[in-house]
Amino acid sequence: MQKYVKKSETLHKPSQEHVDTFNINFDKEYRGTDGVKSVTNLLSNIHSDPFTHPDIDPGYLTHSADMEMMRQDVHFAVELCKASEMGDYITKQENYKNNTDEAIDMAIRDDAHTEYHPLGTAAMLPLDKGGVVNTSLLLTLSMVLQNSKKLTL
Repeated sequence: MQKYVKKSETLHKPSQEHVDTFNINFDKEYRGTDGVKSVTNLLSNIHSDPFTHPDIDPGYLTHSADMEMMRQDVHFAVELCKASEMGDYITKQENYKNNTDEAIDMAIRDDAHTEYHPLGTAAMLPLDKGGVVNTSLLLTLSMVLQNSKKLTL
């Protein structure tokens, strides 16, 4: 996972050498929701401010399997960092000092975040080629709504 923070909030001084581990899970199960509920909602969002990010709730960590996968990833990263080959590079562990499942779960919930970047990627192709425009190049709203789940994650 990557976190965007100000330098003053980082654990390391900018000149200090360090190793970061990132646990990234790509789960094929989609449990979230997006803000597109109706054509009216879609139009009001488009016309109000086209640069506003869509209202997306990805549903992360809502299933027990999500936490189990992340917890196992953290345990693996901790063990990897303890390997003798890493001894010259890793001198202390900054996060997860208490390696119990409960402590790791709390740290995951506090720090987990997304890697997706929402944007409007509806294919501007004719309908018969999988796009969302008609022969007059007018956007077909029903196609946008139908494809909205595919656009964000």
